[in-house]
Amino acid sequence: MQSVLIIDDSDEFRSTISMILLDHDYDVWEATCPDEAYALLKEETFDLIICDLHMPFTFGEHFHEYPYSFEVGIKTIQELGSIFPDKPIIAMSAAAPWDLARIKKALGDLPFLSKPFPAEELLSTIEGSLAAQPGVVIN
Repeated sequence: MQSVLIIDDSDEFRSTISMILLDHDYDVWEATCPDEAYALLKEETFDLIICDLHMPFTFGEHFHEYPYSFEVGIKTIQELGSIFPDKPIIAMSAAAPWDLARIKKALGDLPFLSKPFPAEELLSTIEGSLAAQPGVVIN
């Protein structure tokens, strides 16, 4: 069974993705923010990471010290790509069309899902990412 870490601050969206993946025999872990994800990554190994772009770094007591922005997600994905160069990562966002070009430029060739997306698109993106050669270079 392949394992997937979902990083997204939206409880509803995380839950929806989790249900889809569980129905397709994936082992699913969830994190509400990058801070939680890093804690999980110290303890667990995942086959793939799906990361939202617009979120806070943490929901803890230091929540107010961090901006809630696309930059948090982009930086998180860049750091994860550096720490885990062989781990497939998929970015997702409900970004406005005028933000997409900048975001996609920052992410390079990384797979990207625009929210909302159909279950079939999620599953095909995951399958393609797991089948592809690992080590996507992130600018």
